[in-house]
Amino acid sequence: PKPLIPVKGKTIIERIISNFYKFGFKDYKFIVNYKSLILKAYLKELKTSINIEYFAEKKPLGTIGGLYLLKSKIKENIILSNCDIIVNCDLNDLIQTHIDSKNILTIVAATKEFVMPYGNCVLNEDGNLKYIDEKPKSNYLINTGLYIINKKIFKYLKRDSVLNMDKLITNLLNSKLKVGIFPVHESQWIDIGEWSEYKKTVEKF
Repeated sequence: PKPLIPVKGKTIIERIISNFYKFGFKDYKFIVNYKSLILKAYLKELKTSINIEYFAEKKPLGTIGGLYLLKSKIKENIILSNCDIIVNCDLNDLIQTHIDSKNILTIVAATKEFVMPYGNCVLNEDGNLKYIDEKPKSNYLINTGLYIINKKIFKYLKRDSVLNMDKLITNLLNSKLKVGIFPVHESQWIDIGEWSEYKKTVEKF
């Protein structure tokens, strides 16, 4: 299972837990499906001082559908993390920003600069060359896969219903609900979701 992919001698899930633990988090809830018995066995052997509660999907429910399983467990807000990313940011600052902004959902987004390796031909109104923009840069805010979610969001989740995060966000915006952004620098975000990114992560560590 993806959470057990090793990065320099430590699994990605251990690194995620360590990141939260240094801010005082001790209660963790894992929504599991694929090869969950292996994950449970591994974490049991770690013998850590944290509390882990497992919630098993009967079928894959997308990137957010499984959160419905935690409906009775959330008092006000919950931090949700994908299992293949690490975001090094001040979680206290993130939580306070979410609360102060009164968001139903706060997305941690990383700044990302892309450089086109070619000269971009910019045309004038007549369709002739105006100038060449050599190796132009574009800046984006990328969804890292780390969120804070208010319990009001369960109104938009259904039992055993497949739902992905992008669709949920669209539904929230269509309902005129407040979705906020907490920006971080791209150096604070590590993604091992693709093998190419995994190799870069190993190099970073």
